[in-house]
Amino acid sequence: MTKKRLIIKVIIVLTILSFHGALLKAAEFESLPEMTNGHFEMGEDGKPKYWKRVGDALFKWDDTQSVTPTHSGLIELTKENSQGAYWELVVDVDPEEDYRFSGVVKCENLAGKAQVVFVFLDQNGEEIAEPIIKLPEVTGTEEWKKGLTEEETPAEAYFVSIRCTIIGKGKAWFDNVAARPAGGMVAY
Repeated sequence: MTKKRLIIKVIIVLTILSFHGALLKAAEFESLPEMTNGHFEMGEDGKPKYWKRVGDALFKWDDTQSVTPTHSGLIELTKENSQGAYWELVVDVDPEEDYRFSGVVKCENLAGKAQVVFVFLDQNGEEIAEPIIKLPEVTGTEEWKKGLTEEETPAEAYFVSIRCTIIGKGKAWFDNVAARPAGGMVAY
């Protein structure tokens, strides 16, 4: 094999590996074109459809507590010093547009807090520092608490990461979570 052919083969292999790496990175970041399953009603194999589990906790697609017909998303932390955990759903948003953000949260014997957190992401899926929207906060033992706000998305925002979050030992249930263009239907 000539030196020139070897160089060409190396360039081809490096190009393929580079492209493969980009595909792997893209595969790690998935978003939905619109809000889907914020009510936790769709599921399969005991898991709510589209929601990702983040953190060391017991996650359950729960059919014993809900605001909507049959299900909610439950997270239970059993360790006192837990760093927290959350259900995550990433949804496309339009930059500089008004959106309604909502969620309903319930907790039982929660030593920390639970809430729905909306974190804006840029076109590469990186977090944008501000604004971060947090709704409603619950602690201890509380029945379903609703939160609703309308905000303009940042100019750099292409996605919103919806995180049903719990910090501290205890249980929290989440339901009717939404990020929708203003003027649309509100989930309650």
